Amino acid sequence: MASSDRLTRLTNIRDNLEKELEDETAYRAANGPKPTYTANGRNVDWNGWLAAMLKAIKDAQDAVDALEVYEFHTRGYT
Repeated sequence: MASSDRLTRLTNIRDNLEKELEDETAYRAANGPKPTYTANGRNVDWNGWLAAMLKAIKDAQDAVDALEVYEFHTRGYT
């Protein structure tokens, strides 16, 4: 896979994670925080979800940063 394709995929993943976090944050702002609970053997931990999302976004951003190529244009005067 070409580096530019990988960069595009990683930025899309990061952007999608950020959008999901933004949507959840807006929901909480409008409706209050969601509770952490256990029901029918299923654990729902919203603080854990938030921590996992923030880590996933950071990991995706770190991967994007590792692939990005920066160009610096300089001009010399004589």
